Amino acid sequence: MKVDKLARFNLPASLLDSWKNIQGTELLPLQVQAVSRHGLLEGKSLLISSPTSSGKTFCGEMAAAAHLSLGHKVIYLVPLKAVAEEKYRDFLNKYARLGIRVLISTADHPENDFDLEKGNFDLALLVYEKFNQLLLKNLNLIQTVSLVVVDELQLIFDPSRGPVLEKALAKLRLFSGRLQIIGLSSVLDHAEVLANWLGCQLLVQKHRPVELFQGVLWNGLYHFRAHNSGQEGEEKLEWKDACQPLETLFSNLERLLSRGEQALVFLKSKAQVEHAALLFAQRVKLPEAGQTLKHLFELEPTAGRDKLLQTLSSAIAFHNADLTYAERKLVEERYLSGEIKVVFCTTTLSLGVNLPAKTVFLEPLKYQNGASQPAVLLPLEWGEYENISGRAGRLGQQDCGKAILIAGSEFEAEILWERYIESKPFQPQGQLFNSGLDEVFLDYLSAIGTETVTSIQEYLQSTLSFRLKEFPLVLDETLAKLCRQHLLTQDNFGKFSITNLGRVAALQNISAQTVLQFHSQLFEFRPDDQFALLYSLVSTPEARIFLPYLALGEKKSRIYVKLLSEKVTSGQVKSAALTELLQQPELLTFEVLQKLKTCFLLEEWIDGVEIKELERKFQIRAGQIYQIGEQASWLCSSAALIAQFQSP
Repeated sequence: MKVDKLARFNLPASLLDSWKNIQGTELLPLQVQAVSRHGLLEGKSLLISSPTSSGKTFCGEMAAAAHLSLGHKVIYLVPLKAVAEEKYRDFLNKYARLGIRVLISTADHPENDFDLEKGNFDLALLVYEKFNQLLLKNLNLIQTVSLVVVDELQLIFDPSRGPVLEKALAKLRLFSGRLQIIGLSSVLDHAEVLANWLGCQLLVQKHRPVELFQGVLWNGLYHFRAHNSGQEGEEKLEWKDACQPLETLFSNLERLLSRGEQALVFLKSKAQVEHAALLFAQRVKLPEAGQTLKHLFELEPTAGRDKLLQTLSSAIAFHNADLTYAERKLVEERYLSGEIKVVFCTTTLSLGVNLPAKTVFLEPLKYQNGASQPAVLLPLEWGEYENISGRAGRLGQQDCGKAILIAGSEFEAEILWERYIESKPFQPQGQLFNSGLDEVFLDYLSAIGTETVTSIQEYLQSTLSFRLKEFPLVLDETLAKLCRQHLLTQDNFGKFSITNLGRVAALQNISAQTVLQFHSQLFEFRPDDQFALLYSLVSTPEARIFLPYLALGEKKSRIYVKLLSEKVTSGQVKSAALTELLQQPELLTFEVLQKLKTCFLLEEWIDGVEIKELERKFQIRAGQIYQIGEQASWLCSSAALIAQFQSP
């Protein structure tokens, strides 16, 4: 189907011309099916499950354009701030000239909250958390919206982002029939369950417009399988000693560079990514990435920037969570421009951000941080592998793609083939109830208002997670507990309503435990004891995952205990709980030392100490410092809201 034929859906000619320049004159097969068979441009709800680069993103954009051309409002949901920023710039370039008000709402754009909540937009780009918060503040606002597009919908099964996305979509289901929902997902097993729950038609396509070869390199032979045809084959590639996987990797990268190709390399750790980038930059001696270096010099000094200055002298870069957002964004933009030739990265790059390559190398491992524990090394999940390998071969940029796993032995080659090439899509598991019923109750009642036990039970049984796996619902006990904690109230008719404290928990997406902790400590906070407030913030469950690891020297010297002792002695810290830590050394666990380190870090950052000095002093990198700061800011704003209610 030609793009011109979309004119029958009353889309502006100028918009169709723009699409032809960007997408080409022909729609892809997936897009044709969505339009002609599933009513994409006729208000029909649809879940599209297909591989990366199959054209599903443009389906969401077409549906949005159809609604916008009628003067209707559209909300477009994405999982990450970086993806929201990327799509915001794209949509702004395409639609602002048509008079369409494009708005972005993330934690970095609080200036847009008022316009969002008042409905002063035509097209709004929101991260999942912001969308759920919007529904909690004014559920009726969704009645002014005619389309919601959910990008990366498969993340509803992700332990981290799944719960908040399911909460939001469960509320959307209350408006089924008068709202079009377009879900965009990678290939899912049992996608029909998710489609039925959302009230959507289902369009599944496993074919890619650009062929992708996925396979394993061992002993000089790349054994692969074609994604579309399923045919297997072998190709001779560079090979060094099995004990030197970096040598094999580097030799193959050099061959690609000699052909003028770019490449992405995914490795298991932040340290390995930087080490490999530095080694390879010294080895290849390519012309420097001059424009990238120019922009990099304008950014604030950090340890990551210093290393990027070294690697970019040979047009090589790395991308990991230790870099600041500005540094990561620069690497992404200059790679897309073609100036950066190879990016060594961790899985921080794997989701959403549009960085394609003809060839992608993957190390099938990742480090997963545990709260207060050293990170553990785990195999990549099949879905993560598919998402990363799907970057290889993008329509209009490459004629095919290759995803290459490098094995260290024949046995490992067989294991990798079985796990990632022969494997099937993962079995979906609901994540909504992972932290218990408390947060689900508070979220629902904050949005709906007053409900009976029966209505609450019906809502819980209607959730996707419950449908996927039923379990006994302990309603009376949980509701009674929340009432005792003054998070809910019950009237004389047996109906439950949320209190101000409970509403803060829902709006801020924090646990009931954190709300109660902050509320109980309100009268203990002193304006002249900033350290005690910081310690309270970092002692919440939400903060645990961001606590920095302690270096060996920090543990041996017990430097943070000594610094705390100095503060208590000088009267700067007056908290009884912190004083008790010094009096009872058995309380100084590894996690407590991490909390103290975080507090001293935040205190110095608040006092204006430069990032590079904080990196040196606390032995952590700028990217993590910013993450800790954002987390502390979010928790501090939550505490401020709770402080408004000194009694339930």
